[in-house]
Amino acid sequence: MGVNGSTSVNEVYRAAVETELERIVNSAPFKSSKRSARLLTFVVQRVLEGKTDKLKERTLGIELFGRDLDYNTSEDATVRVAAGEVRKRLAQFYLEHGAGTVRIDLPAGSYVPVFHFTSQPADMRRGLGRRWRWLAAGMAVVVAVALLSLAYFAPAQKAPDPVAEFWAPVLASRGNIVIAVGEVDTWNLNPAARDLYKSLRDSGCPDGTPRCRMPMEGIERIPVGMVPRGDLNAVAALLSLFHQRGRTVQILGSGGTRFTDLKGQTAVLVGAGSNRWVERIRGRFRFGYKRLPEIRYGILDTLDSSTPIWALEHRWPNVLRNSTDYGLLARWWDEDSGSFAVCLAGISPLGTEAAGELATKPELLRKALAGKPVDFSKRTVQIVFRTGIVEGSLGRSEVLAIHAE
Repeated sequence: MGVNGSTSVNEVYRAAVETELERIVNSAPFKSSKRSARLLTFVVQRVLEGKTDKLKERTLGIELFGRDLDYNTSEDATVRVAAGEVRKRLAQFYLEHGAGTVRIDLPAGSYVPVFHFTSQPADMRRGLGRRWRWLAAGMAVVVAVALLSLAYFAPAQKAPDPVAEFWAPVLASRGNIVIAVGEVDTWNLNPAARDLYKSLRDSGCPDGTPRCRMPMEGIERIPVGMVPRGDLNAVAALLSLFHQRGRTVQILGSGGTRFTDLKGQTAVLVGAGSNRWVERIRGRFRFGYKRLPEIRYGILDTLDSSTPIWALEHRWPNVLRNSTDYGLLARWWDEDSGSFAVCLAGISPLGTEAAGELATKPELLRKALAGKPVDFSKRTVQIVFRTGIVEGSLGRSEVLAIHAE
């Protein structure tokens, strides 16, 4: 189809979208799920018809899934789950086949697909070359104006979503997702030590003198792991992300997690020093965590000895006095478990909280990258970042180093 008096610019772009849709629904990820193919076809056609106002959860439930007019969307998650399945299969499709002239995406939290044009449709190029070559510059302006005037093509100008690219192979996998969160030891005074503590306190301690020091034998470990607040906030951000994509998640404390719990599943490891599974992968990749003297922890570049170790100025338990924390976002294919694994961890819990924000909020990760390229098509991706801390709260984050292989 060329560009001529009877063929509009809009029709050329519409044809490109329809061709891409046909390519998608005829692929293996969608042939195995009629529901996903039907939902994607429905929402794309509604956008091409200019009926985006019809793409609401309730409307889809009624028109596409046969729900009653008064059905409760908060109790019936059929549409949300189906949309999450579509997003997962789209990620798998583009991971395997790549984009054509246009890429079709279904953003999280929305049922309105967006079309990202990677190049001008071939019919448009042929028409220009054959008949209106002398109007090429003018037509380029017309095309740009036409695209901007179409509500359903405006999202094509949207910046790439680094969060979606980071998680794409994970969301495309068929295994379950297991979040293994780090746990810190909990300690208490035994009865004799509590009496000693009370007498020392009544006598004016602590005053920094040796007589005020509690003997170590008076402290006993409580067999219950505690999860730092920053790690919990990171887990909460992950749960929101996976819920939006229609994925169910199991949460386990790293201390009680066995390898059989992770085998064949996608493991998301949260926390560094408190997570024994992160300890087990030390030294396997370019960037890794390293224990330092005086109960300190840092991130090391194993390939470049000239790079200083990224570490905190103030060690535990005074981490809130630091003005900076460091962390790592990592994704890799784990041969032992036979699945992808992800690590989100800071040196302190605040760094882990920042890792959770960067891994779930596209605008924050995009700002932190500041244009630095990341090849998310590689199986192994590591991103080292620095985050500011202001009065115990997170500030701005900045990516310091990237490795992909």
